[in-house]
Amino acid sequence: MNPDLKHPLYSEYSTSYEHGLAPSLAFSTSYVYRRSTNNYDIPGPNVARPLGAYNIPITRRDPGPDGVLGNADDGGRVAFYDYAPEYRGVAFVKNVVVNSPLPNWFHTLEFTVTRRPTRRWQGTAAFWMVKNHRWITNTFNAPQDYYNALDETWSWAGNFEVSYRLPYDLLAAANMQSKKRAVGQRTVLFRTVDPDGGTPISQLSTANIRLEPYGAEVGPALNVFNVRLSKDVRIKAGKVGFGVDVFNVLNSNAPNALLYASGPTYLYPTGVNGGILPARIARLTGRFTF
Repeated sequence: MNPDLKHPLYSEYSTSYEHGLAPSLAFSTSYVYRRSTNNYDIPGPNVARPLGAYNIPITRRDPGPDGVLGNADDGGRVAFYDYAPEYRGVAFVKNVVVNSPLPNWFHTLEFTVTRRPTRRWQGTAAFWMVKNHRWITNTFNAPQDYYNALDETWSWAGNFEVSYRLPYDLLAAANMQSKKRAVGQRTVLFRTVDPDGGTPISQLSTANIRLEPYGAEVGPALNVFNVRLSKDVRIKAGKVGFGVDVFNVLNSNAPNALLYASGPTYLYPTGVNGGILPARIARLTGRFTF
């Protein structure tokens, strides 16, 4: 354990503004700045093998997204470093958790318009954006660990909700959620032997290199539209309610996350539910309140 290790420090500053646009309509906006310092990763950098030990230059050809050399999607040459053989072995493995000198910070803007219940309907529309400055890793052992290690993308999301009181006391509601997702960068795993006959990766054995800035690969936006129809009936003992919900009405199959490693599964969906949004689902509900 590193006795000099400090707790991560989070600082947040915010301001907001609200204003009535009409008797039943309001507008609000807010700004939040969040900063984190003293960040760390576990198990931490290998302090027994200094950065200067990586002094064997290696150049490989980028096989492109399909991971196969010799076709049209091949990229250029990629340079990285292997460490010297005198630093081989468990005697030169000592991972220590340390505080990173690299801070993360985020700027968030949000805009909201709210319609209070008037003339049978109400609604809310909100949109927010986040400017990221986030280090993908806080542990740097080899020079190539610094390649494309910073996330400076924009994130965004929006939400729209509306409800309307129909005749016979039926309540209809709709909700639309939209956000940017499946953001990443292409990586290549270079193996020990160079197919072109170049210098082998003798000590590291393999090298996984980030070849693009984070955010170079962006999947389709996630748009989920839900609707609901419900009715409550008062009885002597309380209230009985009935409802029907339909989730993902548009049956969107946008991916939640993608694989970014060059090869046969490049940009394949991954994660919960096979990596895509769940299919359209209908639900009937009944409730009794007393």
